[in-house]
Amino acid sequence: MNLFKWIDELFTKKRPWDSFSEEEQKKFSPFMVNRYLSMNNDFLPIVNHFQRLTIEVMPLSAVYKFYCSLLPNKKTYLRYLSGKKTKVNEKVVPFIQEYFEVSKIQAGEYYNLMTTDELKSLLTKYGKTEKEIKKSKTKGDDKVGLERYSCLKENPLILNREVEENLISKLYELNSIDLNEADDPSFGNSRGSYDLFENNSPVVQKMAGDFKQLLMEAVGSEIFIYDSFFSIFGAGGGTVRHHHLSQIDQDPRSNLGNKKYSVVYYLSTGDQNCSEPGILKFYDPSEDVLPSKGMITIFPASRHHSSVYGGKTARVIVGINFYSL
Repeated sequence: MNLFKWIDELFTKKRPWDSFSEEEQKKFSPFMVNRYLSMNNDFLPIVNHFQRLTIEVMPLSAVYKFYCSLLPNKKTYLRYLSGKKTKVNEKVVPFIQEYFEVSKIQAGEYYNLMTTDELKSLLTKYGKTEKEIKKSKTKGDDKVGLERYSCLKENPLILNREVEENLISKLYELNSIDLNEADDPSFGNSRGSYDLFENNSPVVQKMAGDFKQLLMEAVGSEIFIYDSFFSIFGAGGGTVRHHHLSQIDQDPRSNLGNKKYSVVYYLSTGDQNCSEPGILKFYDPSEDVLPSKGMITIFPASRHHSSVYGGKTARVIVGINFYSL
């Protein structure tokens, strides 16, 4: 459990506190939740009013239940996703790790949420003098934005990952639905399922871990995986022209659309010896990609695309939508 997963729990999943292990419960930080929520003006008055209670008085379980009952049951945009990251001071990270009992990556996320005064306060708790704090250049006001992987703004990035022998069979074992009956761009002979990376099977979790590392390297930053799914297409299946931007993503005030990317991973290309071999068609500008087994295609979520498959054997793909942070 990291900060972003706790935020997801508070807004959407709202599972009972007792459903988390003791180790997971220790990772719940009211301080960081308050910092995150305060970046949305709608929640700022609540955070300001209850901050002392949530940090100093109420037990963790009570804070969690309080926010679960108070916050709306929906995915909510918070400004942090659109903010530029500061250059993380590696000398400060170990203190954040120890204080909040989080990983190095999570400590970097916390660093970008903390103000300069909060960082100074934390270092003071570890006996650092004012001189040492200034020397470490904790954060300053000179925020350094990270350059995004510019190639992806214009062209799909093609990579490859070996497909495990038991991965496809595992997907066939999972519950799937007729995608024609869902709010999905798929049509014809198509089945699939959502929230794939929530599955705890080792082969799926290995794939999820591999992709997180791969996608971080592709965009040159931390990422937040918004959703993951798989689709199985038979003859006559495919997807209509579509993109992967939500209404919030398209709101110019959020700037989320510029940070969202989509992924198609081909576990099986099926039968390509036919008139409709399932070419991945991109639009504006027009570009055709003939898939191969193990191919990974990463592209801006705003890029329109479609595919029509007419082969005799099934085609299996994994899809991901994620944000660069």
